[in-house]
Amino acid sequence: MKTTAYLPLLTYPDTVSVKAAAAAAKMAAAIGADLDVMIYSVDLPRSSASFGGMVINLSDMIRKVENDSREHSAGLAAAVQDMARSHGLAFQLDQRHAVPAEAIQGAVAEARYRDLAIVPWSEDNLTSRELAEALIFGAGRPVLLVPETHEAVAISHVAVAWDGSRVAARALADARPFLAAGARVTVLMAGDEKKLEAGIGDLLVDSLSRRGVTAAVRTVSAKDRPVAQALQAACGEVGAGLLVMGGYGHSRLRDFVVGGATQGVLAATTMPVLMSH
Repeated sequence: MKTTAYLPLLTYPDTVSVKAAAAAAKMAAAIGADLDVMIYSVDLPRSSASFGGMVINLSDMIRKVENDSREHSAGLAAAVQDMARSHGLAFQLDQRHAVPAEAIQGAVAEARYRDLAIVPWSEDNLTSRELAEALIFGAGRPVLLVPETHEAVAISHVAVAWDGSRVAARALADARPFLAAGARVTVLMAGDEKKLEAGIGDLLVDSLSRRGVTAAVRTVSAKDRPVAQALQAACGEVGAGLLVMGGYGHSRLRDFVVGGATQGVLAATTMPVLMSH
């Protein structure tokens, strides 16, 4: 069955860059997925405000924000279409207007009808991070974070952050489309944050080997680094093109409480990361 990826692109309050959107779309092409793109431009309520006894009409300011959002949406649409056609990528593209909260809620709901969601990641884009958290903990689908600087290539080596937990097992299951014939897996064991049960890495290697996947264990020591940084650095050392990990956390009173490694990756993503909750 063909894999369908969902790429939501938001333009408010932080706009996803054309470069980041193109990198995400190229990633879909590299993994052989069809792509459904949804670009959201913002609708804001009209209002007026009073400052020092003067009533200021905000409509003109709001109109400019909306126009800028629509112009950026058009630029994103053109860039994604050009990239998709040049790479022979099967895609569908749609555009919608929505208030900010409804855009994220809509993206989460729509992701449930695809196999995975792709989120373009760029440093300091808080809107993309909010979208990623909402998708990871609300969509019930794996989320692939793609840095805007990433040059997509076919993935033949996958690293899996493994602690034997339910969340890690879910992430591994969601990574099956990436474990094509001949793919290699490195099982990353990082015990700095919590004590890991002895032998669980070898158990996973044996399980993968019986399914025809070449796998090996690598112990990761964070030392003075955040564990998220250590995991991504280990991927570079072994030549893995994708890090697979569980998304740890939950929503409490609509505010996300995110685990340390998950938070670290969301704060500083240096390579493609498939995260699943």
